[in-house]
Amino acid sequence: MAVATFLVTLSFLLSTPGVSAGADPLPLSMLGQFLLKDLVLLAVALWIFGASRAETNDRRGRGGADAC
Repeated sequence: MAVATFLVTLSFLLSTPGVSAGADPLPLSMLGQFLLKDLVLLAVALWIFGASRAETNDRRGRGGADAC
C-alpha cells in the first residue's frame, strides 16, 4: 500500500502546475520539493518489501517459523 501511495503522489510532480520553477524541471518550487520527498519514502518502502519477502522465503526454506 505504501508503494502505491508514493507512486500516486509522485505522479503529482508531472501533473501539478507550478511544481517546477521554469521550463527546466531541476529547480523545483517548494511544492515540488515537498513532493520529491516521496521518492525517498518510495525507495524505503520497496527496500522493506524486499527484505520482508526475502525473510519469508528463508523461513519457508527452513521449514517454518519454528525451525531455528
